[in-house]
Order: sequence, then structure tokens, then C-alpha cells
Amino acid sequence: MFRYVVHGACLREGKPVPKENVTRELADDLRTKVIIRLDFVIFKGKRDLAVCKLIW
Repeated sequence: MFRYVVHGACLREGKPVPKENVTRELADDLRTKVIIRLDFVIFKGKRDLAVCKLIW
């Protein structure tokens, strides 16, 4: 799925689609960023929930 996102982003910007190995590397980078962001959001949500429980 991430390779398709990279492919579409290149087309949208008017750039040529990179070769398969470059597309794979870009998709891996994007996947890592998404995982890090999701981990942050989930952790932050749990921390906020814990704070709410302490207050109430």
C-alpha cells in the first residue's frame, strides 16, 4: 500500500515514477514515519486517559 502512495505522490507532483528499489525505500521510510506517529498518538492518548483518571 505504501508503494502505491509513493507512486501517486510522484505522479501528482509531475515527477517520473522512481525505479522499484527507490520506490521500496521511500515506502519503507513512509511506513516508519506512520508507525512512529501512530505510536505517539496512541501513547499520548493512554497518558491523557491516565491523567484524567487521577483527576477524577
